[in-house]
Amino acid sequence: MKTTNKRIIRLVPQVGGKVVYISPALVNGGEYKKDEVLLKIDPADYEIAVTLAEALLKDAG
Repeated sequence: MKTTNKRIIRLVPQVGGKVVYISPALVNGGEYKKDEVLLKIDPADYEIAVTLAEALLKDAG
């Protein structure tokens, strides 16, 4: 007899942005492995924000 550990989870992003990758496994009722990437968000907005913050910090110091 085969048993499986099934859980229902709610995915909530910690950041917003443009989704640039969606795993083919990301479907209703899909199965996922530990550490499997399900979505990737374009980091450009955050990279710009870091660059701006570093420039402001440099100017303040």
